[in-house]
Amino acid sequence: MRRLIGLVLLVLLAGNARAELEFASGSWFDPARSGEGFVVQILPGGKAVVTWFTYPPMGAPGQQAWMLGVGDVANGKITINHMEQPTGATFGPGFDPADVVRLDWGSLTLTFHNCGSATAAWSGPPAYGSGQMSLVRLSSIDDVGCNPTSPDVEDRVISGRSGAFFDPAHDGEGWMIEVLDDGRVVVYWFTYDDMGNQAWMIGVAKLDGRTLWIDELLQPHGARFGNAFDPDDIEFDEWGSLGMVYDSCDDGGLRYDSLKPEFGAGTLLPVRLAMLASTSCTEPGPVPPLNGGSWSYDPSKPMPDPVGESVSVGVGDQVYLFGGWGGLDRLRRFDLASGIFTDLPAPPEGRHHPMMATDGQSLYQLGGYFGKHEALKNFWRFDLASETWEILPDLPEGRAAGAAVYAHGRVYLVSGNG
Repeated sequence: MRRLIGLVLLVLLAGNARAELEFASGSWFDPARSGEGFVVQILPGGKAVVTWFTYPPMGAPGQQAWMLGVGDVANGKITINHMEQPTGATFGPGFDPADVVRLDWGSLTLTFHNCGSATAAWSGPPAYGSGQMSLVRLSSIDDVGCNPTSPDVEDRVISGRSGAFFDPAHDGEGWMIEVLDDGRVVVYWFTYDDMGNQAWMIGVAKLDGRTLWIDELLQPHGARFGNAFDPDDIEFDEWGSLGMVYDSCDDGGLRYDSLKPEFGAGTLLPVRLAMLASTSCTEPGPVPPLNGGSWSYDPSKPMPDPVGESVSVGVGDQVYLFGGWGGLDRLRRFDLASGIFTDLPAPPEGRHHPMMATDGQSLYQLGGYFGKHEALKNFWRFDLASETWEILPDLPEGRAAGAAVYAHGRVYLVSGNG
């Protein structure tokens, strides 16, 4: 990452005019060699950062390998004369930038034939040798189109969150972040293990405002570089979870929790190292007030029956009302536009004082009472598409009259009786 720091000034000075090969930002791979590939980031000023994520050659230590380089963009090519292969540091709180050894690995040239295909040619040390491979696009970055002369498209997600990030206290490791046009976020973490060998992890998150969360960060291993590479040799270890909150366009907080004891859990403070060409970062706008902050009531659209001690959640323009006195075994949907209530399939059993959360695809109903005030342990899921109930494993203990919320792939239960 140290070589990249000098590029920050270039990025700031170069402005953000349309750049050659701006469409190339994203991930690329050879379909015959699935499991390794290249992360390409086109920068302003005719520069590019390329990270090659792969595996060590036969006989080399470690389970993973990655090389990083900064090159020139011209005539449909990215030319990198000095690819580096950092090694030596150890993961976690004991990370010391002074331990990082940056080996001069060799050269790499990426030649782009069109928006979806390219050729990679390299010349590395003897163990890696020289060669070339045909590449196809694996991912496309939001707001960077395939036609470099096309006008800017109005942002579909939150622009400018893609780029290279690192923690200055951990110079020598970092993250390559790709915000895709469907709202998903691909995160690569290039780092080291507890023995100083190279390590890299990859995961896919959903960007929710300023927050991204990955429940299953994966660490592939098992293959070897070059002619010995076989995709069937790759094993995908579940490494753990990672979450990042953007405090601004250029910095934030990150926490991780690995399932592997040698990596452990901790927090880091990423800052932006590079912005992609032809993108600009925008902050989410303020949340508008709800109807001017006033209450309204339409007597022509009453509830079918009086209900108390129930629970409700909203999904888009629909409100789902479950349980409670007067409707113990009812699930109803209220359409805000039409003002119509619709009865949905009944739950396995009635509840009052229940708790419910939603991920936008399903409703999750937890606990409550049925008859006497003894908090129950049930955990049910209602699929909104198929309109069917599923009984999930019970809660560890009974709970009622609390609150539930869905966030980052988990349902959180707060307070209540039980």
